Parts: sequence; C-alpha cells; structure tokens
Amino acid sequence: QAGVDYEIVSGNQATNAGTHTLTIEGKGNYTGTATHTWRIEPYTLFAEKPAITNITKEYDGTDGINADTLDNRWLGFAEDVKNRNVLNPTLGGDENAITINLTKDDFTISNFKFDSADAGDDRTASFTITLRNGNLTFADGKRSADVTLRDQGSANISIKKAVAPTDPKGALTVYNRSAQTYTVDLNTLLPKLGGSRTYGKFDGSAVTKVELNGDYYQSEAADENKARIEDGKLLLPIQSVDSSAASAIGTITVRVVSQNYNTFDLTIDVSAANKPSS
Repeated sequence: QAGVDYEIVSGNQATNAGTHTLTIEGKGNYTGTATHTWRIEPYTLFAEKPAITNITKEYDGTDGINADTLDNRWLGFAEDVKNRNVLNPTLGGDENAITINLTKDDFTISNFKFDSADAGDDRTASFTITLRNGNLTFADGKRSADVTLRDQGSANISIKKAVAPTDPKGALTVYNRSAQTYTVDLNTLLPKLGGSRTYGKFDGSAVTKVELNGDYYQSEAADENKARIEDGKLLLPIQSVDSSAASAIGTITVRVVSQNYNTFDLTIDVSAANKPSS
C-alpha cells in the first residue's frame, strides 16, 4: 500500500513521450528500492488530414512558398476519430474531430510550393514536413511526411495578382501603301517583366479606344473590321495610304485583363513608315 509499504521516489509523472522510470522505496516491513519502466507514446498525426489557415502570396513568377511568412500556428492536423483509444487517446468530447494545432517550433518544412506559379484562387500546395517535437509522430513512427493542401472552406490557398505596371505604353509601326490586318501579340506591346514573371492569359482584354488618322483606320467599319483583341493578340486593320511620310498617326487604348497582374490600360502609340525593301 502506497504510503504504508512503500513511497514513490520519482518517475510517477511525465508529460513528454518516451520511456520513463518509476522508482519506489520500501518502508515499514519493506526495505530497498524497486524500479519499473513505462512509456508515453507520441501522438500520431495523420498527414492526409491537414488543417490550415490562409496560404497566399502576391504573384512573383515562382511557385515557391516561404513558410517563415506564415502565421505561427498556420498548420494543424485533424484528429482521426476512428483511432481514438487505438493509436491515440481521446481528446474530443464528442464524435467531432478536433484539430491538433502546431507551432513553427514543432516542425520544419521543405519543398513548399504551389501547383502553379500563375495567380489564381484555386491553387493547391504541397510540402514535406519533418517533426521536431518528440511528442508527435506520423503513422508507423515516421518523423516526416509529404502533405498536399487544398482549399478548406474558410481557408484559402491562392496567389494574388501583382500590382499593375505604372503608366504602361507600347509602340506599333504600320506601313504606308499596304492594306492589311496587323496581328500583334500583346506581350510584345507590354512593358518587359523581370525574372520568370509573365502576364499569363489575357482573357477579357479589349480595345477601349482608337484615335488613329482616318486615312489609315476606318472607325465606322463593322465590328469584325475594327481593332480588337483575340486570343491575346491585337488585330488592327489598316488601309492602304499613298504616302511616303514617316509620322505618328495616333493611339490605341487596350484594357489589359491578365491572369497575373491587376487590370490596367495600355496606351499604344502607332506610327506609319515606309515598308523596308526586301
């Protein structure tokens, strides 16, 4: 009987996972000491049940994520109710799964990236997590696991569009004595971007204003014969003008709706020149 036949010397309480040693010392009719080892098993996390806060960044042309920029408690793992009292002790008070919230001290992250470098609100992300907290483990005692993240209702995984270029301008030259429809990729008219950045798709872009010399451009033409944007290209019908002058003939304004940058207006300066001799 405790307190009569023996006293607990140490090792009867512990909070961390691992092997612990209980030591007792006899008293009364008993002398000497005895020891017994006992264990606390690490709590098993389920890598297929991640729970997250928002993971987002501004478009920068890369698919990488810097985990250091996220909140301290951005990651957790939902409890597997089926494994209560099997792999893990019961933590929740009902059949609803609770979330085991981690802090950045509990783990390290590597190879953290989005599924695409392009801006979008429907991204997924993946990473490899290695546990540092000895009180936690993954299935089969593993310290590392590959995790895939998807939108979870209130938790969003996204790359936000970048700030639009300031006062962007483009330039285009058309030729005298040549009636044709010029087809020009918008990327060649837009400001150059650094690194691996791209504008992405141009769905929704449109010509909003044409102020060109009436000899070169017929403003009253049918829609299919007007300046327009199709498949990320500017289509500009130009009439033949019998001139040898090299001069500015006006401007075109395009509302640029791109995948990776906030919407902006592009002013294209159009000039006429003589066609180079072949």
